[in-house]
Amino acid sequence: MARPIEPTPVLEGEDAERLLRDLERTCTPEEAKRRVQKARELLAKVMIPAADDNVAAE
Repeated sequence: MARPIEPTPVLEGEDAERLLRDLERTCTPEEAKRRVQKARELLAKVMIPAADDNVAAE
């Protein structure tokens, strides 16, 4: 039988302040979509082989 899970300790001090700051800095759903689209565009740009890569070395 599995052991019971212990409760997570309460955050205090600097840890609690850091968590609150991080939660305030989350992006909106629109910003998240924009970031994903930008990442896809950059990845597609990187994945396009250069013309010189297709030429066999002589």
